[in-house]
Amino acid sequence: MKEEQRPSSGSNGVEIRRGRVDSLSIFEITEAELDSLAKGSPGSIFLNFGIFLLSVGTSFLATLLTVEIASLFKFAVFVVLATVGLVGGAFLLLLWRRLRHEVEDVVSKIRDRVDGPTRHPAAG
Repeated sequence: MKEEQRPSSGSNGVEIRRGRVDSLSIFEITEAELDSLAKGSPGSIFLNFGIFLLSVGTSFLATLLTVEIASLFKFAVFVVLATVGLVGGAFLLLLWRRLRHEVEDVVSKIRDRVDGPTRHPAAG
């Protein structure tokens, strides 16, 4: 028996099915907005390193508070590592908090051009 031939689009014979939609919105974006979306937010890196440094600082602080260190040099190293960890971690968490909505703000700005300033279901 002969195989049934199906209409195909494209040169490789891939079948394409299309579901109709009621409306379609087209958003125009600037080059700067596209770069911002492609770059993403540096907030996740700040969050990861901030949590890491806070963990290190807390560990060294707990060691300082629970163990008696006889060597002055080792004590100074532990104090420096605890201080750098806690201060650096707190600083990176503050940076993360400030930058975490950067990409969401760009997306909202693009959407507001078509819809006007309304609440979008995708935006939390």
